[in-house]
Amino acid sequence: MRIVRHTDTELVLRESTLWISILLALVALPLFYASTLPGKRGNLIVAIFFAIGALVWLRKATLVFDAAQREVYWRRMRFFRSASGTVPFSEIAGIGTESSSGSGGSTLYRLTLLTGQKPIPFRDTFGGGRDRWTSL
Repeated sequence: MRIVRHTDTELVLRESTLWISILLALVALPLFYASTLPGKRGNLIVAIFFAIGALVWLRKATLVFDAAQREVYWRRMRFFRSASGTVPFSEIAGIGTESSSGSGGSTLYRLTLLTGQKPIPFRDTFGGGRDRWTSL
């Protein structure tokens, strides 16, 4: 998650792993072609592996804090599914972190927008380093 734009009336945060998806898809394409050549059928399994990886990393999230409209607009895209919404500033209780247990006993965190009903996560995945998220 990084700050894309910061003005007096607007703050835009974005997380995108589209570049990883594009890279994996570009690697998969010649492997799919190579699997059509005689004696190169093993490339099909590797190509499928890269194509699945491209789909898994296909994610993009945008949050816009608009002071003029006094609302937060959020939009997330993952696996060709899209979700979006708006939350008025009056319903926001704060910004917090959710934690989850990782492998080897580590703790992973992600930022959330705390509202009266349920927290809205800024990202789909958890990452290490609570200090990194609290500084953002």
